Amino acid sequence: MANFTVTNLDDSGAGSLRAAIQATNAGPAGVANTISFSPGLTGTISLASDLPAISRQTAIVSGSTTTGTAPTIGIDFNGHAGLVFAAGSDGSQLVGLSVGNAQGNGITLNASSITLNNNYVGVGLNGAQLANSGDGVYVAATSSGNSIGYNPDALGVASNVISGNGGNGISLHGSLTNTIVSNRIGTSVDGTTAMGNGGNGIWVTDRSNGNTIGGDAIGVNAEGQPNDPTNDKGDGGPNGTQVIVAPPLGNLVSGNGQNGILIDQHMTSPDAIYVDFFGRPAATTSTLAALALRTGAPVIPLFAFPLPGGRYRMIYEQPVEPPDPDSPDAVREFTQRCTDVLEMHVRRHPELWLWMHRRWRDSPGGVLESTPGMFPSAKADPGPEA
Repeated sequence: MANFTVTNLDDSGAGSLRAAIQATNAGPAGVANTISFSPGLTGTISLASDLPAISRQTAIVSGSTTTGTAPTIGIDFNGHAGLVFAAGSDGSQLVGLSVGNAQGNGITLNASSITLNNNYVGVGLNGAQLANSGDGVYVAATSSGNSIGYNPDALGVASNVISGNGGNGISLHGSLTNTIVSNRIGTSVDGTTAMGNGGNGIWVTDRSNGNTIGGDAIGVNAEGQPNDPTNDKGDGGPNGTQVIVAPPLGNLVSGNGQNGILIDQHMTSPDAIYVDFFGRPAATTSTLAALALRTGAPVIPLFAFPLPGGRYRMIYEQPVEPPDPDSPDAVREFTQRCTDVLEMHVRRHPELWLWMHRRWRDSPGGVLESTPGMFPSAKADPGPEA
């Protein structure tokens, strides 16, 4: 193991971050290295060209590793490529840096088991927007098992702030078993005002699966009372009042240009729940059912139908009550009920339905042949037209 110390904020040359990355990349594979910064060194490195991609296991650590500590070193990519963890850098860490103003993604993960903690992505050291033009954190299919946010003691603090980027805050593209906890995504550093990413807060796509967003730790207030928003866990606080505490492993996702969290695209067969959709088994995500089962909250289906003049008619269906936790098939049953509501509206308005891939490409027993009559006749929409 070797430690390389950054002693200045220069773009290149002895003591620079660039030189430290070049040195660790030149070392033997399988050896864990550290890049640290001289005590008292603070400020922003303004780059004149792309940094080398990191190709060895490297912990880049600035300042304290205690979760919730603000970064002390910034990287202004100055319109060049962002930071890339390339093949061979598995097990690396990035702790205590602000990264922004990249052409493209702020941080790209092509290797696995990487930890991001105490970083600002798309935000400068002063808390002002320093946008990367692409995603804040892009996780490729070659990367898995990463920790985007680190909060082992479930403290009520923010691990990373990922805001103000031109694309998505975090995007997973065919990536597996990542954990995303304790981040502020689309907000200011203190979480009180919007600093939205242009796309989604979190985008899970391209068959990404097995990922965890948030956690199940229960927070406590200053008096040590556990979170109890429904006042059904004991007395719920003084005089039977509610106790509302933000989940310590939860992510604050707000203010973004598109969805807060978007989970889309085809589910891989081993992880899919198959439910009937137009009389054919369709691989379907279980996320909605899992959320309803965990929270006990019903799901209210909402549909938006276009009207002339750029207006929309919003249709709220009856709530789909949460699944029975004692049922051995609770998740599939709930997913089927939600899918039935979707099918009902697609039958009424097939011209409005669009799916981004071949919806029935797989089945529990293999690939299905095409079936005529995909959209059988439906009853006329009974609702008003305005």
